[in-house]
Amino acid sequence: MHGLIPRLTPISLDTLGLANTLDNLFKDWQRRYPTIALSLRQNFSADLGPSVALAIYRVVQEGLINALRHAQASRVETTVESDDRSIVVTLTDDGVGLPADWSRPGHFGLRGLAERVERLGGRFSVSNCGNAGVKLRAEIPLGGGK
Repeated sequence: MHGLIPRLTPISLDTLGLANTLDNLFKDWQRRYPTIALSLRQNFSADLGPSVALAIYRVVQEGLINALRHAQASRVETTVESDDRSIVVTLTDDGVGLPADWSRPGHFGLRGLAERVERLGGRFSVSNCGNAGVKLRAEIPLGGGK
């Protein structure tokens, strides 16, 4: 139980904010996977509200972990940007791409992300990119999900 509770809502979201929590997430995973180039670019409003901040954190976390564990990628690039209307997360890797059966029952991570984003009025997509890799994108409107 003690191990599960911190995974539900990272305490650092409340204490450090989303930007610093994402920075720490990337630093932690970079230590674990030093041969993979990880990049995180952030440019968003600090006042997203707790529901949106948690959703963005979960999208980035799940996308990053999937890329590191399954994609055989050498590079993972993530951007988190907002304007007055929405916040957008885009995560791309240069790995092997999604398997043909990635959306079959039992793969709850990506489906759970889609449901979380859609509950906030947003859109979620994940797809193979041309010759190699995966692109994950989530867009959540601002103002309605606080």
